[in-house]
Amino acid sequence: MRKITWLLTVFAVLVGCAPAPTGPVPVSTATVMSAVTVTLANETTEVICSVYVAPVDQGEWGDNLLGPGEVVMPGEAVVFEIKPGVYNLRADNCFDYPLAQEQAVKISAPLGWKIVSNSE
Repeated sequence: MRKITWLLTVFAVLVGCAPAPTGPVPVSTATVMSAVTVTLANETTEVICSVYVAPVDQGEWGDNLLGPGEVVMPGEAVVFEIKPGVYNLRADNCFDYPLAQEQAVKISAPLGWKIVSNSE
């Protein structure tokens, strides 16, 4: 039993004394993409009830980015965080009528998106 304990102790010391690796530390090859902000400003006289930001290659609009019961009143703004990319954007009033729609918008830095009335 003493011999096994002694061997384990020697092994632990040798492993603990191994030189630390030198050179560059391996890094994951996955690209870390930080989020960018999209600020939607409602400059219309209508309430915005739905906002969609869908990747340009996606066939559908996806989910409403506003939470249940959340709206953007005239004169208000809301901020979303998304990954950089190319997107289609849409903002609807509470009757699901598009107030604004933008196609193939490249978003790689903070974006201000003003929704204005059709008459402006």
